Amino acid sequence: MNCVSHRFCSNPRAEAADLCVCGLYQSSSNTSAKKENNTMKKKTFILGENRQTGFTLIELLIVLAIIGILSAASIMSYMMARDKARVAACKMTLEAVKKGMEDYVSSFNQYPDDGGVASFLDLKEALKDSVEFMPNQSCDDAVDYESDGMWYRLEARVYWTAGAQGGTTLILETGNLTEEPFY
Repeated sequence: MNCVSHRFCSNPRAEAADLCVCGLYQSSSNTSAKKENNTMKKKTFILGENRQTGFTLIELLIVLAIIGILSAASIMSYMMARDKARVAACKMTLEAVKKGMEDYVSSFNQYPDDGGVASFLDLKEALKDSVEFMPNQSCDDAVDYESDGMWYRLEARVYWTAGAQGGTTLILETGNLTEEPFY
């Protein structure tokens, strides 16, 4: 009785692709052992013969979950970038208002009265001779203006749109521009 290594494969294409399974069997002078060996030799084990192609449901669900997470993250970052752009646009508008206020003071020796300014459009109207605003230059959200002629305080609130509550308050007080978040 000796052990012989044998490769069980009857398919030449599978053998060429090295997809056959190797195994050990015992050879002996026994007829029953020879019968066993012959039946073992007739069995072919080809890897991948009965394997189906395509994706499983679990693989598809994992891919969908990954795509959902990535799209949610990209949408949130887009919304945050959009909010920052709105704050930057409002800052540029307030810089133009600051220059307009200085020109207004040099022309009239006082800042515009707070009774005449209730919204940003009123402020644009009061400063139209002092500064030229671009057509789309605006702080769309709420604006509060106070003045006694010698000083002024202008608060512009930019609300976040990314699903979060709060925003940024831009405060222009007699030429100094500061930024404060609110929640």
